[in-house]
Amino acid sequence: MAEEPAAEIQLLRSLKVKLIEILSADADFVLQHAESRCLLSVHGYQQVKACRFPSDKGLKQRGLLKLLNEHALQETFPMLCFIKDLEINKVSSGIIKRKRETPDLQEIIPSKQICKKGSCLVLEKQLMTVARTIGRSWREIGRLALEISTVKIEQIEEDNSIHVERVFAMLRYWSTCQREKATAANLHSLLTDGQDPANLRDINEPLIDHSEGQLFLNEAFKIIVEEVLCKGTDVKQKVCEWKGPEDLALLLDLELRAEGEPQQRLLQRVKDVAKYSIKTSHPRFFNQLFAGVDYHALAGRFLSEALNTNLFTYEVAPVFVLMETEVLRSLRQLVGWTEGDGIFCPGGSTSNMFAMNLARYRLFPEVKSQGLWAVPRLTIFTSAESHYSVKKGAAFLGIGTDNIIVVKVDEGGRIIPEDLDEKIKLTKSQGAVPLLVSCTSGTTVRGAFDPLDRIADVCEKHNVWMHVDNLLKKCHSANATYLFQQDKFYDVNLDVGDKTVQCSRKVDCLKLWLMWKAVGSIGLGRACRQSSTCLFFSMGSQSF
Repeated sequence: MAEEPAAEIQLLRSLKVKLIEILSADADFVLQHAESRCLLSVHGYQQVKACRFPSDKGLKQRGLLKLLNEHALQETFPMLCFIKDLEINKVSSGIIKRKRETPDLQEIIPSKQICKKGSCLVLEKQLMTVARTIGRSWREIGRLALEISTVKIEQIEEDNSIHVERVFAMLRYWSTCQREKATAANLHSLLTDGQDPANLRDINEPLIDHSEGQLFLNEAFKIIVEEVLCKGTDVKQKVCEWKGPEDLALLLDLELRAEGEPQQRLLQRVKDVAKYSIKTSHPRFFNQLFAGVDYHALAGRFLSEALNTNLFTYEVAPVFVLMETEVLRSLRQLVGWTEGDGIFCPGGSTSNMFAMNLARYRLFPEVKSQGLWAVPRLTIFTSAESHYSVKKGAAFLGIGTDNIIVVKVDEGGRIIPEDLDEKIKLTKSQGAVPLLVSCTSGTTVRGAFDPLDRIADVCEKHNVWMHVDNLLKKCHSANATYLFQQDKFYDVNLDVGDKTVQCSRKVDCLKLWLMWKAVGSIGLGRACRQSSTCLFFSMGSQSF
């Protein structure tokens, strides 16, 4: 019998790294179970619990292997399932298959029904689940419902720094005091008075536990850095762990349920999402829409998402309103414009639609109030190599795809200005009004650049829109008085939301601003020259 502890310790040591990785997701939960089974002394429990980092909360006491086999831990840490198949052979100190024990039916009651059924003593797993539903009113619940003294509650609060630990300790103290009366049914009756335990949460309490949320975020970021940024840029790793739709849906377990999942399982979800997604930054990934990772731009996206604001007024996004203005000014300088206006759009399709809408408003401003009744038949001219969004925008705006006039291109995929001139003349002779010439600097497939100077001469000759005037606000504004009051304490021109059909927009300028700040215009130019990715430049919407 003396060999059993040694063999157990030897086995645990061989599994140390794997166990730490699994159990560190909720080390306090493990400690509570270990302490309740006297695997730690009171002093040892407090000492280990005080460790700052989850990985420091190691357990080296005899009996740990048995604890890891318990249903409560197996349910909380699904990755411990391999422990069920291991047991120390009392004769040879080897490892043999063990028989699966029949689970306690009380333990597998769904969490929604916890404390509603049964006269058995309440389980610690149930106490922890209930503890997670009780909000800031836990002290009042302890004093009034559980009849715990104020002194004891204050002691519990002092001994435990984390909210859920305080509530769990209070419930556990009640269970110890009640002894045989500490049944699930009794606890349910005392706490809810017939109500669902979920209603115990204080309605004035924040819905998010920030300490737990920040811990989850830290661990999630580690996974993102390792799985997406490290492995995702390593040529030795796969571009994707490819699975068919049915197999992938089964692996990801996409079903959304009434009950939430523990943190460890959520972190595994994050890892699975990364594992089975396409790594667009991988050296072996080739696509015309992606050009690898830029860490400064990525930091910008993380920051803007964390700040969780939108661009529509200066008062809610002061930094980003000024930043977008400066980025757009610098972009205009790159193409030689000293003045003008612009906004960041969610993509080229929206940009082209904006261009058409602005062109129509310039010729027929009454269309904004009177609709299509106020305009004649309009035509749009573009090359056979242009983006499909030109047709999409014409359909969306009621211009009609039949009124898209396709201009011939040369052997390099560039608009032939002479053919453009002829087609504009033909359109006029048929009673239609030429509205817009949509040029492209870097077509999707061939990367062709239309001859802008020569096209501009044709457009000037026929008075057809090709460039951007300062019409965004006049064309798109709806003057929502609850947002865009004219008596604000700052320049109301900084409220940019009325320029766009979206109103509030995601902060896109921060990505480009941070990247530009990091490498400068020279660095951006070098990246453009070295990259095989084409930049799209819509003359009608000033979008890059």
